[in-house]
Amino acid sequence: MNKVQIVVTGLAWMGAGIRSIEVVLDELLQSAQDEIWITVYSIGNLSNRFFGRIEAVLARGVKIHLIINRLDTQPEIVVRSLRSLALRYPFFHLYSFEGDDEMVDLHAKVVVVDNEKALVGSANISFRGWTTNHELAVLISGPAVNEISKTVTRLRNSRFCREINYL
Repeated sequence: MNKVQIVVTGLAWMGAGIRSIEVVLDELLQSAQDEIWITVYSIGNLSNRFFGRIEAVLARGVKIHLIINRLDTQPEIVVRSLRSLALRYPFFHLYSFEGDDEMVDLHAKVVVVDNEKALVGSANISFRGWTTNHELAVLISGPAVNEISKTVTRLRNSRFCREINYL
């Protein structure tokens, strides 16, 4: 049986027991024991907070696979931070999603933790995505997480994903 919980950002949706995307993401990262898969369109001006959390997970020995849309179009600070993590942590795997043309992008925002829980939603990793925009995500546990995990793995194995190796 799958369990689904709605999480949001944006004042119009908050309250009535609905939790925030950022808080749930933080709990997921802290609970990880083995492996995390992340797909993201962009990482914006929250990069220091996000990378601090990612580094804390890596320091515990948890493997992280991050697929980001068109790495070369991300802000320079983001590219430098990802490069630094890749050089310091051999179990941090970075992939750039590169469509055939500018009309093909990775827009999915997915986090899968230990193949047990998945967060699937609309929020980018940015101040607006985590704070002011009205974004919605679902936190899923149960058999559906395995299907989400398989789908992310298919994406990683596709011709659109290129592993970034800084060594």
